[in-house]
Amino acid sequence: MKHSIITLIFAVLTFLALYSWPEGPHDEKVAQNDRVYMDFRGPSDLDILIELMKDRDIVLLGEATHGTEEFYEIRAEISKRLISGGEFGFIVVEGDWDSIYELNLYVRGLSNDSSAEQVLKRFDRWPMWMWANRQISDLADWLKEYNSGLPQDERIGFYGMDVYAAERSLRVVEDNSGLRYDCMSQFSDDFGHYPHYLYQRNIPCHDEAKRIYEMIAKNATLADKLGVKKHFYITQNAYVVKNAEKHYRAMAFADMSSWNERVFHMHETLNRLRDKKGGKAIVWAHNTHVGDARYSAMRKTGNVNMGQLMREAGEDVFILGFGT
Repeated sequence: MKHSIITLIFAVLTFLALYSWPEGPHDEKVAQNDRVYMDFRGPSDLDILIELMKDRDIVLLGEATHGTEEFYEIRAEISKRLISGGEFGFIVVEGDWDSIYELNLYVRGLSNDSSAEQVLKRFDRWPMWMWANRQISDLADWLKEYNSGLPQDERIGFYGMDVYAAERSLRVVEDNSGLRYDCMSQFSDDFGHYPHYLYQRNIPCHDEAKRIYEMIAKNATLADKLGVKKHFYITQNAYVVKNAEKHYRAMAFADMSSWNERVFHMHETLNRLRDKKGGKAIVWAHNTHVGDARYSAMRKTGNVNMGQLMREAGEDVFILGFGT
């Protein structure tokens, strides 16, 4: 049964990969390939997709469910193949910055944890199973082993790019910067209360969130004290708080821009990682984020997504949607 499910998934993936993007430099190559359906028996059956992906700067790997085992397994296998082929410097996922950063430290050999499972057991925000699962654990352990043969600056990273878990990011900022959030601190246990607070016509916290972010980002003394990597980590946590405030503020008034604020944050986080880390990137996120919104019903509501933003920016991106 499982084999037949994987076969069906791979058939759909292959069809989407070969025939579902606008015209571009790879069209001739795609048109010459008549293998639309194939039996997925092992890693070698991914050769066609890997050949198409390997030269792109960014590979976006979607999913339709946030939890289907086979989707995770195929994305992991694709990621391993691309990383082993060289030049891909990190994976970034639709997950929380701070908690996923613990996994990043583990795969780069900078953690005291003995296994990826030990790290993932500390994930405590719903839906825990989205990232605390066997497929991610196996991939993280593989990454750690792969990284062990590389210099520290060349090791493959694993990062979260979402705007959620701002409560945790807020505490990280306060614990490491010496700064305090006055307005935002009342939501340090649950940012979900912020829209209700605003709906009652209380003063928004956006000035504070922006000010603290800028104070940390531009603080050379703090950067010297913490070191470049930790300063980037703290700055990104402040960036999460700043943009979570914007996301939830839009949500307070049922403003459709709340979706876009989240997308802008994820897209900019990816760009910040590319600037800091270098190398090519692999992205794991839902189809609604990695696709091109201009070719979906999202266009009618003014919503955008990462695939659209990257194509509009002229990025050399490969988008793979997952479905059954």
